[in-house]
Amino acid sequence: MQISDIHLERYGTLTEILLSGLSGRLTVFWVPNGCGKSTMVRFVRSMLFVFSGETSALSALSISESGLLRLRLGNNYATLRRNRIVGGSETATLSDESGNVSGYSRNLLPAWVTEEIFGS
Repeated sequence: MQISDIHLERYGTLTEILLSGLSGRLTVFWVPNGCGKSTMVRFVRSMLFVFSGETSALSALSISESGLLRLRLGNNYATLRRNRIVGGSETATLSDESGNVSGYSRNLLPAWVTEEIFGS
């Protein structure tokens, strides 16, 4: 699995960030301190490995958190979308290129990656 696009709609202090055409090999974010690198990593982590407690550090100040990842799965693409109303409901969907929603197991990482490993 490779992430080809990140659209962070709202997460922590970040809003409307679109990163498209990410490399299938290695992508480096090289920006000054305080620009949101750690927040972006937490966003991607929360998208791929949705544990109930994973929220942004500033989620109490936000009404909602949302965004999507476009994933390359072999020769196909899929879109993972997540919306969370803080203190309320959460939806996560995985859809194929035609927009068909498929099953979403809430954890797209290998089974050996446990919550303990994830949190460290």
